[in-house]
Amino acid sequence: MLKIYIFLLIMGIIGGVGYGGYAYYIDSQVRIATLRENNAKLLVANETKDATIASMLASQNQSQELNKALSKRLQVAEAYSDTLQAKFAKVNLMKSAIEDPYGLEGRINNAVVRLLDGLRADTDPNGVSGAKP
Repeated sequence: MLKIYIFLLIMGIIGGVGYGGYAYYIDSQVRIATLRENNAKLLVANETKDATIASMLASQNQSQELNKALSKRLQVAEAYSDTLQAKFAKVNLMKSAIEDPYGLEGRINNAVVRLLDGLRADTDPNGVSGAKP
C-alpha cells in the first residue's frame, strides 16, 4: 500500500510539474503574441512620428526661407519709404499747386496709375503682371 501512495505522490508531483510547465508555456505564448502586437503598433507609431518630424522640419525650413525673403523685401520697402520721406520733405505741395496746378495734377495721376499697376501686379492670382483691365 505504501508503494501505491508513493507512486501516486510521485505521479502527482510529475503531473503538477507537467501542468505547471504547460500553463507557463501557454502564458508565455499569450505574452509573446501581445508583445508582437505591441511591437507592430510601436513600429507604426515610430514611422508616423518620423514622418511628422520630417514634415515639420521641411515646413520649418520653408518658413525660414520665406522669412528671409520677406526680410529682404522689407528692407527694400523701408529704403524706398525713406527715399519717399526724403522727397516729401523737399516738396512743398501748396507752392507747387499754386504755381503749376495742371502739372501737379498730371504727376499725381501718373503716380496713382503706377501705384495701382504695382498693386495689381503684386495681388494678381494668375501671376500676370502689367496687365491692365
